[in-house]
Order: sequence, then structure tokens, then C-alpha cells
Amino acid sequence: MANSTKDGKPAGGGEDWRSTVLRRELARHACGLEWLAAKLEEAGDYPTETAVTFCRIIRLTARLIGSRLDSAPVGKLPYIFTIMRNMGQYLRFVERSRIEQTPWSMIQATEVFLKQHTPKECCFILRPQWAYNYSIKSGFVETLRAYFDSLPEWMPLSEWEQAVGEAAKCRVYCISFPRVERMNVLMHVNWGHEVGHIVASEWLNTELNGRTKFDVLWAKSKTGIERQIRANYESVNRSPQEELLKSFYREQYVAATMKEVQELTQSGFKELISDFIGAHLLGPAALACLGEFSTRYELDANPCDCGRYPPWRMRLRKIAEVVGEDLAENDCCPSGSEHHALVAPYLRFLGKVQLLGSAKSDLPAIESDIRTREAYKVSGLAN
Repeated sequence: MANSTKDGKPAGGGEDWRSTVLRRELARHACGLEWLAAKLEEAGDYPTETAVTFCRIIRLTARLIGSRLDSAPVGKLPYIFTIMRNMGQYLRFVERSRIEQTPWSMIQATEVFLKQHTPKECCFILRPQWAYNYSIKSGFVETLRAYFDSLPEWMPLSEWEQAVGEAAKCRVYCISFPRVERMNVLMHVNWGHEVGHIVASEWLNTELNGRTKFDVLWAKSKTGIERQIRANYESVNRSPQEELLKSFYREQYVAATMKEVQELTQSGFKELISDFIGAHLLGPAALACLGEFSTRYELDANPCDCGRYPPWRMRLRKIAEVVGEDLAENDCCPSGSEHHALVAPYLRFLGKVQLLGSAKSDLPAIESDIRTREAYKVSGLAN
């Protein structure tokens, strides 16, 4: 026990001992992460090459970190742990995208389709999830880039880019679909909506004279919205305390409400633009898919009560307008045509979805709350 004090703590400085052990543990962590990424990379049972490329990025990054741990500043060691922890979590998307987990016969065609409608650096991993929803997650490679860009004194970004090679330019998107619908090709029309999210983000975040397009759009409406919010505050019943400190509470109310209106406006645009792009790519099938999926939810829910999503009925109405010209039965499938008996039930279903959206019973919920009322006035979202 020559190296211990009487209370069992290491002699020679506890922090020095801790950093030594942490550096050793991080080296072990990096080695294990590199091994796991290599194992998944070599599995060879993925529908496309995207998963393999992503594993290679993780493997080479873990190897680079492991080789440079001795020179890492002590204060950055916890940060390096966070980097590797997140990299390990990324691998779960790869593991679930293997052929046995996916509708493999559709994946290659789907990725080709996705690549045709997105920037060339975009690549895709499709994988099932237990949640009954379609979703898209991105920013994996961009996040790694940001990590190393913040550590120039230890790991210059150029060293990471050199280690990873051309893969550092990739923009990897993971599109998740409900596992229970694994073989439902008609439901997977929702992938068109997820492509729409990529395009919508590109449009909303494109800079114009130092401001994004959404910022420009918001600036045009901001003054009028703030005026309506202030007027609404004057009409609300207030407690004696609020009346006494009216000016303070009014400004607090205006700031909070303006923030919510802005977020509701942006979310509304993102979802509706994504719906429009899905309809543009896949036509009436997008409306049929949206109609079937929406029946599980309240059609007229206020966006404030359902994660800022536009009401389903509004979404049905908007997409029915987009594909309306394609739905005339005489044009799609004349009554005397060879396939009329097969197609007619589908057209009738689409007609019912159109009718469902045309009711406009979602609008009272929008109008009843100043936050949604003002948000959905922007560019006529509620028309």
C-alpha cells in the first residue's frame, strides 16, 4: 500500500491519477468503437453503400482520436468522451438498416429516387423504428466536423478531413419508418414527405443578404403580428398584480407570444412544404397515403396541442388542391377502359379524402388562439 494514503486515495495528486485513468479508458473506448464500426462495415448485408461509408467515417474517426489521446489537453478529455459516446449512438442507425431489418427489395430504388431529388452530397440510410411514425435525422457528419473545428489546439479540422477522406463531404440522412409497416409499399409514399424536409430546410435556411429566407419572410409580418398581440393583451382579464405591473407583464407576454408565433409559423411552413414536395414527386398517391395515415389522429387539433404540426385536415385540403387536376376520373381512368374496375375504388377513396379535407372544421381551432391565428395568416397558410 506504499502508493496509497491512509484513507485509500491515491498518493501524488488525485486529479493527476483521475486524468491518467480517464485517458486510459478513452483509449479503450476508442479501440472498442473502431472495432465495432469495422465489424459493421464488413457485414456486407446492407441494401446500399451508405451504411458502409458511414461506418468507415466512424472507424477512421475513432482510430484518429485513439492515436492522439496522449496529446489531448486534460480539460478536453470529458469533451472527447462526449464525441465518442455520440459516435457510438450513431452506429445504431447502421445496425438497424441491414437487409434483414428493411424492405430490401425497395431500398435501392428508394435511394436512387431520393438522390435524384436532393443535392449530390446527400446519401441515405433507411431503417425501421418501433415508433409508429416516419422521421428524418441528419447532421451526423456535420456534427463531427463541428466537434473538431472546436478543438484546433489538439485536433485541427484539416487532420480529421485528411483521415476520413472524401467521406467527410457526405451529408448522411437517416429516414426511419414504422417497423410494423415494413412491407407496406403504399405507406412508404411518406418517404416523399421526408425528402421534402430536406428541400424545405434548404429553402428556409438559404441566406439572402445575410438573412435566411425565413427571416426575410418573418420580418415582413413581424410588426403587424406584434400589434395584434399587444391588442389581444389589452382584452384579456388580468389579476390585480398584473394590472399593477401592467407594463412589465405586457412586454413579457408580447415577447413570449411572439416567440411561439414564430416557431409555429416555421413549423407550419416546414410541414406543408414537405407535403407539397411529396405530392409533387408522387402525385395522388401522396394524398392517399396522407389520408390513411391521418385517420389515427385528431384531424382538427390546434397546432399548440400537437407538437406544432398543422391540423391534419388542413394538410389533406392543401394536398388535394395540389393533385386536384389528377383526380378527375374521366381523365385518370375512363369508365370503359381496361383497368377501370381495378382503379375505380382507389379513385373513390381519393374522393373521400378530398371531401374530408374540404370541411374546413380545422379553422375554428386555428382562429381561437392568437398564436395560431397570427402564425397561419403568414402567406395565407390557413386559406
